[in-house]
Amino acid sequence: MMNEKSTRGPWHIPIIRGSVLYRRVSQTTLGHTMTDEEEKKNIETENARVGYQAAVSLAISADNLTWERVNLTIVANSIFVGAIVLAFGQRFSPILVVILCAVGFTLNMLWLHLFSRAYDYQNYLIASARELELCLKPIKTLVRGAGFAEGRTVEIRIAKEETKGEEKTKPYQMSAFSNLLRAKHTCWFVILTFQIFYVLMLVLSHLTCFRIHC
Repeated sequence: MMNEKSTRGPWHIPIIRGSVLYRRVSQTTLGHTMTDEEEKKNIETENARVGYQAAVSLAISADNLTWERVNLTIVANSIFVGAIVLAFGQRFSPILVVILCAVGFTLNMLWLHLFSRAYDYQNYLIASARELELCLKPIKTLVRGAGFAEGRTVEIRIAKEETKGEEKTKPYQMSAFSNLLRAKHTCWFVILTFQIFYVLMLVLSHLTCFRIHC
């Protein structure tokens, strides 16, 4: 049986294993008697807030992990490129070139698969967070961010301190250069560049062997 801790008073917060599931308002709060429908709505809103925070945290973790993989991919491919260049030195080793190119090409295909799954999972988490955000008015950071990421103009209210007490909005839009390529496409382009290099090195190795034997 799960251990449940609660606090007494006008606010009743059930906590199970250290996680706040929802905030339940007592039937008499500030002189207002809540109906079952209002209490149910409050519980659903709090659950949506917890789920929203979890989805955003998972999306941030997935994004950090993806960029760590990108860094690892670039470093590993740089090592392979350096080894292939050395293999084309004075002591030309066609077998070593073929092995290095084949291994590098295969690893890049596996990394492409991992990147594709990671971005799909990240998009799912963001979409889930946007869905839950609709229950947390007036919060619309991710909902509005979808249009911003696509290059559309979004309006954001400015703090009254900056506008001398007047209610104003400021338009924000991603620059054309920033919107030229998505991060997903940029990663694919980097890996594709290394793939082309490996293919060219295999062809060059074959031509070099042909010239030596001729």
